[in-house]
Amino acid sequence: MSALLRESLLQNYYNSRGVPALARLRELEGLARLSPHEYRAAVQQRLGAALEYAARTVPFFSQQGRRTLEDYPVLSKQQIHLNFHQMQSSAADRRGSGVVSTSGSSGQALRVLHDREEQAWRLATGWYGECMPGRPGEAPIGLFDGTGYLWGASDLRSGGIHEIRKKLRYWLRREAVYPCYMLSSEKSAAYHADILLRQPARVMGYVNNLRSFAQFCRALDLPPLPARKVIPTAEQLDPFSAEQIQQAFDAPLRQRYGGRECGGIAAQCEQGNWHLFTCNLYPEVLLDDGSIAPHGSGQLLLTSLNKRLMPLIRYNIEDRVVLPPLDGPPCACGRPFPRLESLDGRVVDYIRFADGSTLHGLCVAEALRAMPKREFIFVQDEVDRARLLVVPFEEFEESHLQLALERLQNNWIGGRIQIEGHIVPELPLQLVDPFGNGKRLQCLNLWWRRQARGSAEAAPPPQPPAQAGLTSTAPSQASCSDSPA
Repeated sequence: MSALLRESLLQNYYNSRGVPALARLRELEGLARLSPHEYRAAVQQRLGAALEYAARTVPFFSQQGRRTLEDYPVLSKQQIHLNFHQMQSSAADRRGSGVVSTSGSSGQALRVLHDREEQAWRLATGWYGECMPGRPGEAPIGLFDGTGYLWGASDLRSGGIHEIRKKLRYWLRREAVYPCYMLSSEKSAAYHADILLRQPARVMGYVNNLRSFAQFCRALDLPPLPARKVIPTAEQLDPFSAEQIQQAFDAPLRQRYGGRECGGIAAQCEQGNWHLFTCNLYPEVLLDDGSIAPHGSGQLLLTSLNKRLMPLIRYNIEDRVVLPPLDGPPCACGRPFPRLESLDGRVVDYIRFADGSTLHGLCVAEALRAMPKREFIFVQDEVDRARLLVVPFEEFEESHLQLALERLQNNWIGGRIQIEGHIVPELPLQLVDPFGNGKRLQCLNLWWRRQARGSAEAAPPPQPPAQAGLTSTAPSQASCSDSPA
């Protein structure tokens, strides 16, 4: 099937749902051709319109009588929890709207409404980042050149119209999704064979998934996979993981950065530089002294420019960044998008078993989902022993803790690790923030980190597969994981 036909079908698919995703992608491509001065002027115009709309139609903002960005204080996750209904616009079109829920990695999951226009921009920024070339001098990667997702979604949920829609999107965009919530030698060998057969231009995945997959492939002496680029996402890419991933792919690593509550924030271009999609999310920095600045080192604040149903203004996403001046020197790639100098984002350890297989740490948030907890952490102390520490809200009871432990054992652990559950008044800082970057963990594998310090592989050697049979690539999406599409 030709790319033009695929694009026509994909456009009809999203237009039928009232989501002009391809139109917004073309708009973004047009903005990328502007001069830096023209682009900054376009962003300021969008910012003014977004602030005017929020002040006029959103009770939470209109009651405060604010107009310019400088009039607004920092918006926290807790404020969104407490003012969920007051933060919704009285004028926005609610048709096709939905709820986005974060993983709850630092405690209670955050709920945010999204509308059709925001959905279109989420897709557009994601697609644009995926299509940027991997190496300088190369042509952009085609939207329909294929993507392989080594994704962290749970294998438990499936069925219904959502499953049919996903399969249709995957077929139209030549996508294959390889569930890595639980990863083993057998799965890795099967995924390697399928990626080698499909030859996708892009391979994308959670950092831990890509690294574990690469380590299994190396242990199995499988050849590097060809691609135009590999896109690590969803977690912080450390130098060790980058080195391990690079050994499994004959392709450069180019990251992307986003959040479930706000969509695509930034992506790395072919020069290896981060570019912020400020036409969709306007960035600022909350400095350590409590002041807000357009550049510097501190916590990232985002203002949504295309979100109408539930606008976010100066929302603290709780990631530490370094922003250079927005009018700083342009990147050699020629795009006018401002640069992001550095990022300290989410870090998620894996649960690891004695046979070398792994389990994504987000399963802990899934086991505790909808329970009245303030904060939690899963600590794996030994290969067969772990602790689940929960800071409760008043409604949290011992029965909630026992239910969470049962879910972990029945759905994922299977008795391979003995887990002690504890309700505690607060979490030790050395466990929840071991790196001192303010990004609190939900899963910390102390046993694996001890192994990593004494082993270049940073994990027990995977066992050879009993049978390299192909596993289904049609995943089910867990609400605790970001969707690849």
